[in-house]
Amino acid sequence: MLHTPTGTARRAVGVLAACLAAASLAACAAGSVATPTASLAQDTPAATDSPATSQLPTETAAVTARLETPQAVTPSPAAETAAASEPPGGGGTTTGGDIPDNAVFLHYKDKANGFNVDYVEGWQVSPTADGVSIRDKDSSEIVQVVPGTVDATGYITGTDLPALQATDGYKLKSQDTVKLNGTQVDHIQYDQLAPPDPVTNKRVSSLVDRYYFVGANGLGVLTMSTPKGVDNVDAFRQMAQSFTWR
Repeated sequence: MLHTPTGTARRAVGVLAACLAAASLAACAAGSVATPTASLAQDTPAATDSPATSQLPTETAAVTARLETPQAVTPSPAAETAAASEPPGGGGTTTGGDIPDNAVFLHYKDKANGFNVDYVEGWQVSPTADGVSIRDKDSSEIVQVVPGTVDATGYITGTDLPALQATDGYKLKSQDTVKLNGTQVDHIQYDQLAPPDPVTNKRVSSLVDRYYFVGANGLGVLTMSTPKGVDNVDAFRQMAQSFTWR
């Protein structure tokens, strides 16, 4: 015999069914929220560094490397020039005396001693009682008139050479005669130490040419000196050829 559920039982079954339905809806609701979130996480691209941010460490490292790496220093032309002019061992001085090819020559006239001679423009001219002394830094041109002397060879061997042998650094290189302006002139060439520099007190080894001109006023002795190794042959030849008696 079947029993029909009472009203109370039916109400209990209905409450249970409603609870089950509510639980099912809650689960569905939870699933619907989780799914978009997961999808959003999957669809959103991973964050990446911007180009500026990614290059910054590399650029910083490059700058640091340049700062830390010793840089080669190229000397300026002025510095090279200064270094090239400095003599070995320092000191800041160089040997002068070289007469340039385009040098200008002036004519010196000595009325008292009766001679004329050319000299380089810019050289210091100092008249003396028996002639003239004309000097540059390490070169010189000196004229001395010996009155009453007409025998050049006798004066050279008897007076000049003995006096020169007593000077510092003297060494005779040659003794001969040369033709100047159509006249044979006695000539000697020798090594000698130049007078001390007034500033450095340094003495330069010099090559000296000395010519002896016989004239009515006596014997004109022309002495030209230049540092050894300096080529003033052409200039000295012009000076020697320019000597004349008045």
